Amino acid sequence: MTKQHRLEYTKQLQSGKAFRSSKRLTITIPYNVYEYLLRQSDEEGRSLSGLAAFALETVVRKQINDKSSSLTRKIR
Repeated sequence: MTKQHRLEYTKQLQSGKAFRSSKRLTITIPYNVYEYLLRQSDEEGRSLSGLAAFALETVVRKQINDKSSSLTRKIR
């Protein structure tokens, strides 16, 4: 993280906006995953980036839920 990014993030934390605003991310994915997402986004009539963001968010939310339920089981 660059100094500029840290300063920007610190300002966002202080304003309470750090966790509420969307963030941009650049990733590299395998070609077959790209082709699948491209076909799927075309079928669904949505943007490729919108579908990719939705897919990533879905996986992350599932992992968060799995971890929290795993912690709950350990506590009981």
